[in-house]
Amino acid sequence: MCKEPVHFLLLCIESYKFEHNMTGGDVMNLFDDCGAVDFIIKFHDVLHIESPQAIVHQIDDFISAAKRADTTQSISTNTVPARA
Repeated sequence: MCKEPVHFLLLCIESYKFEHNMTGGDVMNLFDDCGAVDFIIKFHDVLHIESPQAIVHQIDDFISAAKRADTTQSISTNTVPARA
């Protein structure tokens, strides 16, 4: 596996696009939208020891959590606060 963050990011993009039958551009847009690029770079030292399939699973989990957090934040910012 790649140990340098940028090379590892490329491996993750290629693995993710293959696993999900996406284009590289679509993967980058998804990763940029949810912060997965920062996640991959920040945790590359831990992720790089996993198989490509396990890495894709970890990225999927991160993306799902980011989407849930974004939805929760949108709901909480659009909800009228309860009166005391």
